[in-house]
Amino acid sequence: METDSWENSRTVVVSGVPNVLPPGRITDKLTIHFQSTRKSDGGDVEKVKYPTNMDGVAFVTFENEEDAARVVEKKQHIMTDSQFPEDFVLTVFPFSTDVFFYVPSATVDLSIFGGNRDLVIESLRSAHRSLRFRPVPQERKVFIEGPFAAVQALRGDLIRRANELQSAVTVQTAGINPRETGHNTRLISHHKYVDSVSHSSSKREPASSLSTLSTQSPGFYYFVSMNPRFTGMQGLHWAAGGGRVLSSILWAVYK
Repeated sequence: METDSWENSRTVVVSGVPNVLPPGRITDKLTIHFQSTRKSDGGDVEKVKYPTNMDGVAFVTFENEEDAARVVEKKQHIMTDSQFPEDFVLTVFPFSTDVFFYVPSATVDLSIFGGNRDLVIESLRSAHRSLRFRPVPQERKVFIEGPFAAVQALRGDLIRRANELQSAVTVQTAGINPRETGHNTRLISHHKYVDSVSHSSSKREPASSLSTLSTQSPGFYYFVSMNPRFTGMQGLHWAAGGGRVLSSILWAVYK
């Protein structure tokens, strides 16, 4: 899809689109959902691009910029229809060109954070609105997908939260009452990370801003596998365990 063919400010990205009906029918269902103020806080839809070269992702362009803004602000989108086998939760965020560097599959291990996994996920979901989070059943892990820059922003946030947790534990071990270091929910924009990914180069280069994990990072890891068919990138692997980096490899292949 050519970026100049879309009015960015009026377009939203929708992930989690179900593959339960033919594409033309799904396009109709998306149009109905986002034109409904009751269902989506949306308005008149100018066009829907579906399917795209990213599985389960659609682009919805509204006639009015205000409608797109309201749709993004809505806390949760649930797509329902009598022809669907179940209700589907959609993730909606503003369109930007970095969506073309899309991570279709990633697994994040949240074991280090202990406590209630669902509360941790909800906190991350609130802070990283461009990412789709799907809990792994019976495990303290979560599948994520979304723009590469948003995944990078999540990485930084996870390291920050883990370091806060480690500091709190260290203080408690020393017998001192720690100050509250709660994981405050704050919306984290991923756009400041976009500069590390360029569309212009045809060389294979390391993305230096991501290529190193601090050796002080606590024991958590996440592995991201990206299909070049979707993203133009491959070979992304971050891992840390027991406070020591086991592997830290990040290469971006630019088309």
